Parts: sequence; C-alpha cells; structure tokens
Amino acid sequence: MSQSVIGIIEKGVGGIYQVNTGDQVIECKARGSFRKEHISPLPGDKVKIAIEKQGLSVIDEILPRKNSIYRPQAANIDALLIVMASDHPTPDMYLLDKLLVLAEIKGIRPIILINKMDLDGGKHLAKVKACYERIGYRVVGISATAEPEKSRETLMNALSDCGTTVLTGQSGVGKSTVVNLILGQEHMLRGDLSAKIQKGKNTTRHAELVMTEAGHYIVDTPGFTNFVNEGVFRYELKNYYPEFEECSHLCKFSDCRHENEPECAVKARVESGEIDQERYQRYLELSQSLKKSKWSE
Repeated sequence: MSQSVIGIIEKGVGGIYQVNTGDQVIECKARGSFRKEHISPLPGDKVKIAIEKQGLSVIDEILPRKNSIYRPQAANIDALLIVMASDHPTPDMYLLDKLLVLAEIKGIRPIILINKMDLDGGKHLAKVKACYERIGYRVVGISATAEPEKSRETLMNALSDCGTTVLTGQSGVGKSTVVNLILGQEHMLRGDLSAKIQKGKNTTRHAELVMTEAGHYIVDTPGFTNFVNEGVFRYELKNYYPEFEECSHLCKFSDCRHENEPECAVKARVESGEIDQERYQRYLELSQSLKKSKWSE
C-alpha cells in the first residue's frame, strides 16, 4: 500500500517531477487523468503524492495555487526580483514597468535590484529610487562583481522575508552572478548566453526551484529574459499603477483611462510633477501596444 505525503515540485522535465517532501526529494510522474483534464504540474506547486515501493511515485493532487506564471512556468511565487544594471546594458525602463504590472496582476511582491552600481557611482539607483520608492516599491542597489560580500549581505536582507523568488531582467545585467551570491556557490544558470556568439544554443525553458541556505527558494530560469505579459486587458491597465489609484477617483469620468479624457486627475498630477512624467509616457506606450494585441479591450 502506498504512503501519501505532501511536497513541493522543484523541477519537472520530460514528465518526471522532483518533489521535495522536506525529508527527501522523490521522483514522480503525474496521474494520468491530469492530461485529460488539461492540468500541468508546475515547479512551485504543492502536491500530494503517493509514494510507491516499486517504480515511480505518483502525483495524485495539485493543491490550490495562489498564483502561476506562464513563462517561465512556475506556481506559488512570493517575490519577483527584477535585476537591472546601472549601465552596460542601458536600463530598459519600459521592461521594468511591464514586469511591475505583471507582479501587480499576479499578487507577487516586486523588488527592484540595481546591479553594477560601481559603473556610475549610484546615479541610476538614485533616479529609480526617486520614482519608484514613493509609490511603494522596494529598490536596492549592489555591485555584485566589484563588492561581492557587501552585495550578498544586501541581497540576503532584501530576500529575508521572501518565500519563493523569481529573478528576471535584461540579458547582461548579471543575473547569474546574483544567483551565485544568493546561493553562496557557483550555481551557473545553464542557459547563459555565450559572450562571443550571443546565442543560447543549449538553452532550456524548464524552471527549477533551488533552495538557499536560509531555506527559501530561488527559481532558476535558464534561457529566459523576461515574462510574457499575460491576461491584462487595455481597459484594466490603469488599475495596476499604484500612483494612479491614489487619485483616479477625482477624474471626471469613472472609466477614465488617463489618456485623452478631459479633467483627468492623473494627467493633472503628471503636469504638476507629482506623478513621474517618464513613467506616465511609458504607460501610454504600453496602453497603445495592448491596443494592437488580443488584449485590446
């Protein structure tokens, strides 16, 4: 007779899942009916498994998820560590805002991490703090290569109350170095791009949960740069900007999108400098991009 236990999926490749029960990591296959029900177990899922004495153990049940993301495929994410560089590559602020919108949609706490502070003396960090801290986002800065010990301390403090954390950001910002600092070992992301050819020939899109010394999970996502923005309709976009929510009730129209409408309280605050003008312009750009997508209305 099989024994039933609960664990967390750390990795799944080719229909075989590694489930951590706290005492051991057990290789499992999914119950056959999952495919018929169009259910896919994901890294991060809490599952009930039947431990078999012979052959592979079986995932019998996926416990309710608090959230899930499509790319990389993972579930029950607590925090999103958005890694940027002060320079080299030039910071992509549009990507940052898209990732913050997705974090808001999914109920994931974002942390903005500025790496390579040594390249500009912290100027970009100060600019990002000025814009994003006042609307409630946490911003921290490190120089992972130049000051590894100090950077690791900063990272561990930032992630001390996080459970499962996903890293994301542009290529070249130092995500693999950040992962190594967090894990305290040379855990190289297997999808790192070759510096010479800039092609990920051996990349994989399989996410994997890796446990830190503090007992938290980092989601290792080789071969992936940023999230796919899933499921945000254009008319909903405004709801995921905290600075808009503070004053949108003052707009003339209750369904104001803060674009071309008259007597818009958000536009008034942009003009007065209370809302960052550059971030507002990126909001308009993102809204227009959604207008051309399947999420237009």
